[in-house]
Amino acid sequence: FSAGSHLLWLGREAFDFAFYKYDLVSNSWGRGPPMVNPRCLFASASCGHYAFVAGGFTVGGMQFNVLNTAERYDSMKGVWEPLPDMATPRHKCSGFFMDGKFYVIGGKDANHQPIMSGEEYDPLTMTIVISCTTEMTPNPFFHLFNPHPPW
Repeated sequence: FSAGSHLLWLGREAFDFAFYKYDLVSNSWGRGPPMVNPRCLFASASCGHYAFVAGGFTVGGMQFNVLNTAERYDSMKGVWEPLPDMATPRHKCSGFFMDGKFYVIGGKDANHQPIMSGEEYDPLTMTIVISCTTEMTPNPFFHLFNPHPPW
């Protein structure tokens, strides 16, 4: 995903988490600053010179820890800034930016059970709230094409 003039690549290398950025202005790749909470399989979205990430998992020793943390990358300053925690730890979730807010929806919990709700982060109030008052329901039409759905 991108933030301002930076193309961001985040992931996991052999023994650690990695953050690389391509700078359009200097036409060069380089390592970026580490996230506040390094993570994989997270939700992400971008708007203007900010990139947002939330959820995912981190590795502590031999254990995977599902995260409820969120943060944003400021491409003007080149730093990650923590955001308020989400109510629900989740990984393999989706993120998008709409109407001035960052949304995180779906995903799986620590037991790999589906999460059928979403949360929103409002940059103006610096708050995260549960945005789905009713749970999302799987689409029954999906069963026609996938006899073994993920839930």
